[in-house]
Amino acid sequence: MNKRFSTLMTAGLLMLGALFSNANAQAPGNGVEAVTGNVKEFSGYYLLSDGTNGFLKGKEATIEDTKFTVLEGTVETEIAAGATIADEYFWTIEPQLTAGTADGVTVTGFKFKNKKTKGYLTMADGTVLEPATKPTITVFSWYDTYDATNGFDMTNGKEITMGTNGIILNTGTVTLGTTTPVEIKAYRAKAKNIEAEDLNGTRGSFSFKAAGLKTSIFAKNIKAFNVTNITSGFDVDDTNKDIPAGVYFATSWGDLTDDAISTYEAFAKCTFIAIDPTTSLSKDDKEVKDGKNLGFVEVQGNDFNFFTTSATGEQQSKNKEVYVGNATFKVETSEAYLADGKYSYAVTTVGNIRHLTEKGKTTQKTSAGAAAINVVEINDANKLTATVGATAGNVFTFGPNPISKVTRLLNSTGASIYNIRFESGKPEAEDKKTEKGKYLSANFVSGNSDYSLVAQGSAVADLNTPLYQFVISAVDTTNNIVTFKNREAGYEFNCELDTTATAGVYYVTGATKAAGAEQFQVITVDEAGEYTEETAVGLTGKTIALIPATVDKFAGFAVRGENHDYIRLAFAKDANAGKLYVTVDETTTPGTPVLAEVSDEEAAMFELVRNEEPTYLKNDYVMLDDKGLVKTMSGKDTVAYYTYNIRYQMNNQDWYYLKNTDLSLEKENISTVPAAAHNFIIKENKNGSVSIMDKIAYDAKSINSDGTNKAAITGEPYQNANETDVKLYIAQDIYGASLEAVPGHVAINAENGGYVSMDENRDARIAIKTAADVDLTFYLDTADVDATLPSFYISKGVKDAAERMFLYYAKDSADYVGGPTEKNPYKWSNGAEKLIFKAATLANADTLVTTAKGQTVKVAMKQDADGTQAGLANFRFQIFKASDAEDAYVVRCGVKFLKNNNGELALTSDVKDALRVYVDAQEAPTANEGVEMATVKVIAGEGNVTIAGAAGKTVVITNILGQVVANTVVSSDNATIAAPAGVVVVAVEGEAAVKAIVK
Repeated sequence: MNKRFSTLMTAGLLMLGALFSNANAQAPGNGVEAVTGNVKEFSGYYLLSDGTNGFLKGKEATIEDTKFTVLEGTVETEIAAGATIADEYFWTIEPQLTAGTADGVTVTGFKFKNKKTKGYLTMADGTVLEPATKPTITVFSWYDTYDATNGFDMTNGKEITMGTNGIILNTGTVTLGTTTPVEIKAYRAKAKNIEAEDLNGTRGSFSFKAAGLKTSIFAKNIKAFNVTNITSGFDVDDTNKDIPAGVYFATSWGDLTDDAISTYEAFAKCTFIAIDPTTSLSKDDKEVKDGKNLGFVEVQGNDFNFFTTSATGEQQSKNKEVYVGNATFKVETSEAYLADGKYSYAVTTVGNIRHLTEKGKTTQKTSAGAAAINVVEINDANKLTATVGATAGNVFTFGPNPISKVTRLLNSTGASIYNIRFESGKPEAEDKKTEKGKYLSANFVSGNSDYSLVAQGSAVADLNTPLYQFVISAVDTTNNIVTFKNREAGYEFNCELDTTATAGVYYVTGATKAAGAEQFQVITVDEAGEYTEETAVGLTGKTIALIPATVDKFAGFAVRGENHDYIRLAFAKDANAGKLYVTVDETTTPGTPVLAEVSDEEAAMFELVRNEEPTYLKNDYVMLDDKGLVKTMSGKDTVAYYTYNIRYQMNNQDWYYLKNTDLSLEKENISTVPAAAHNFIIKENKNGSVSIMDKIAYDAKSINSDGTNKAAITGEPYQNANETDVKLYIAQDIYGASLEAVPGHVAINAENGGYVSMDENRDARIAIKTAADVDLTFYLDTADVDATLPSFYISKGVKDAAERMFLYYAKDSADYVGGPTEKNPYKWSNGAEKLIFKAATLANADTLVTTAKGQTVKVAMKQDADGTQAGLANFRFQIFKASDAEDAYVVRCGVKFLKNNNGELALTSDVKDALRVYVDAQEAPTANEGVEMATVKVIAGEGNVTIAGAAGKTVVITNILGQVVANTVVSSDNATIAAPAGVVVVAVEGEAAVKAIVK
């Protein structure tokens, strides 16, 4: 029996009046009505009377210590409208049927069982109402004809007799005898209208079970509404429109909590069950035009046809339009239809309905009368139908208890983790402001002081991530309450769920946040395709699907390599839109992250450093043990994420870390910089963007554009989907494949001629040579071999020395010396810091030993308390394929690229100016190799070529066409000869000819 009535019943049998908060049933109208026509089965309770002198009344008698039911001598002569009908007057009727020889079934008699005494009517000898000795006969004669097809003919009464004695009714009294027995007829207590609040009960909703059917449209979780006559407030025009008063059955009802509707606005929020005007469940197409055996359909409140019969024919319903009267019902029941502790209900429409004039036509007509619902056998199957003019069947009882037992949601092998999808509401294609099809998550909504529940569309909802997953953290098996906890946010709410006809789909009968009122935001998309934020609405009354989730503890968070990664940060409306990159203004100290419309190559390159150990979010969950009992697993559901430092190398020298408090840059300092201030979490969004945030919390902040020209950390990481919002993207550093990270010996050949070399001053230059030799061979030692871009140390051996000369970006040395450029040995004449070769010993892959300020020091990536200095990055070089050359490489130190300026090697921030090189494997140099340079050097300049070490020798210079532009004997070891811009070939007496590029 439906739970809402359980507390009103006593031993499963209570009079109808209690349903209406009265002690006994009040007979409406004339109180009772005679049962006429054929009755195949006597269901429910009946009253027995001759129709004039009174109703048979039962009482309990004790005879020889045994209790029996007999007739009371004094009776009610009339049960008028509104009169009380006591239980003593209600009887069940049980025909005693046996196999017969003629019609197959013979009626041998009847038993009458009293509702009050719960015993069968008994007489001993048929002469007195209350016998003195124990009676033995309890079967009475009554209707003596029975038709197996039609049952009993109830139009006329029959005498109730036992033997020769019958019941004699005088006004107000009853006796037994052989004289003037009367014909007793069966009566029903007249039906009562049932209002919505009685159907909905304390749970606020219910479901109907239809006799003979396993399921039907009324088996859904439904809420009944008492709707008053509504004649205004329609979307466009109120003329000739109305919503008839009656009971309406809603399968979804938005945020409505009352049992009554009095406005069109509230009516439009619901989806109602209505009689389908176009479909008959019979194969006989003609039945549609007769309004016979029509089916049912669900209709959104604002989609009905509301035009009355006063409207024009064009305005009235046609085709598949459903007239609102097709959903306007009345529900009736009576004590006569209470059996086995369950009331049964008859449902009819309040007035006329509309349906097609003929199947396949577009025209609808208004029926001549109301339609009634019944279970009808059609084509050997029971179907629930509505037929105009038919008598309603008392076919509805409350469905089986729909409460979902919380233990059914639990696993016995681990945590029960679900994605929650809304099934209630209209499809988004029909209504942009709907929760239907959206997924629940925990999210931060502006103005709230905690997480909120938010429904997001599938374009945003990433179901594999913990933000869209809820673990069952607790259950209350006594009150059947389940507690869902968001796996990322830790936000909990409680639910009481009803089952529905669909497995895995539940109706929310009650929901509260663990520490506050229930609410959730539906994030909707408007007609322009832009997302808007709706007002918070309650979960109660919604239908949800619980979908077992796929769990990965790192899902939704970036898991990048253990070694350093290089990234650029870009803002854009979507992945394909133009991007605004984060750059760093190096003119300020310590530098300001700003935004600029620059190419990706010109954007600031940040190094992403993953912290070694992940951080864990741990949730409790409940599961079933091997005995089926609930047990709690404390902190066993795990969400994990790594934190990252984002650092920038200022002027290719000092490292600065972004702070997660204000996005300022802070110089690396082991004594004052706390790691927590530089930790960022990277959430990966479904659309390819990221939220780089400071923490996991409702008030977390993420990197965003501050609306001017700067990057800031003032954004909300749990952003609701918004197509107009600027999103943050990580632009991976653009590079090709790295040179294989294996130690070896190489020569580095410049694409436009010559080789990287070390001159006699230990400066890095391009030597104009056409083939590598021992002087141009370098050692390659590796570092960060597992990184996407490993690093290399490039060095030369020194004659008679244990240490080697390591290629080194001399920014630190240039700054230390200071002074004018022309007097700074670590700067070229154009002011660029040199790349030089510095004597050092490689202690291990992460440490060099060298001299600084006259002292022997260790150099590592970070300064250490033992005196180790930072600066190792200036000795490390990455060698990877250039994006615009298939075989050539570029060489990068820190975030700057190797550049050739008239044979002088320096660094540049612009990859377009990077020197393209080929890396040629070489044989190992001989031990204690010398550093003596070639006797003749050719250095290209601007409009000239300088020849060193060729005094007294003939020099011939030709252009690319072979034309001689100079032929002279040089008189000094440092002779400068004018030459045209472009590629020239320089031939020195006794030396191989070389190419040079003159600017």
